[in-house]
Amino acid sequence: MKRTILSVSGIAAGLLLLATGCKKVDSNDLKEDVPFYQEYTVTYDKVASTTYANALLRVRSKDGSRVELTDGAYIRANGIDENDAQPTNNTYDWYFPANKDVRFDLGKNSGVVIANTFSLSDIGTIDFPSNLRSGFAKTEGMSFSWLGDDIDTDETLNITLSGASEVSPLVPWTNQVTVSGKLVTIDSTAVKGIAPGAVNIKMVRTRNTMLDAADGDAGGSVKIIETTNRTLQMGK
Repeated sequence: MKRTILSVSGIAAGLLLLATGCKKVDSNDLKEDVPFYQEYTVTYDKVASTTYANALLRVRSKDGSRVELTDGAYIRANGIDENDAQPTNNTYDWYFPANKDVRFDLGKNSGVVIANTFSLSDIGTIDFPSNLRSGFAKTEGMSFSWLGDDIDTDETLNITLSGASEVSPLVPWTNQVTVSGKLVTIDSTAVKGIAPGAVNIKMVRTRNTMLDAADGDAGGSVKIIETTNRTLQMGK
């Protein structure tokens, strides 16, 4: 019986943690000196030449309730209110043409404004070689060396290959691609389950960095992401 009680307690604790992470609170219901934990993501798509910015605010820490800014409080990117409202999860989103710097301005109900600015130069570069082959045979695979700055200790590089599923051409299928240093290898694991035809190889470089300005001792997290991709033809 005791074992069952512990199991139920564990489940309840997990549900409570999940509920806390999804719970929201109006900024105007908080005392003015309550600090906000700031979560920012800026994604640069080099192929589309666009910038996507995302902000999420929490009470005091990364595990705090999400904050909905009300009654004069605001979060703006490059002086603009969000242009892709997400009312159900209290995130704030913006889309900008071109790869540009993003300045987040957090205006609190107290009148305090906290600014953080991020740019493409905050992350190392990634690109495909100019002599990248336009296609390869599925049975043979291919390899190439990506171009750019070496991956730093606070960065990651993720490469995927996607295409139509062998089971159904209407279903997309994505696999991880092996990366060792600068060498990218599309092997049998990377092509497994993908039908011959057009495939897309995508490189995503992510850097976890620091805020320019925190709200008191609440801290925050920042992700700068750079993506690029190429379409290749995969034969049988």
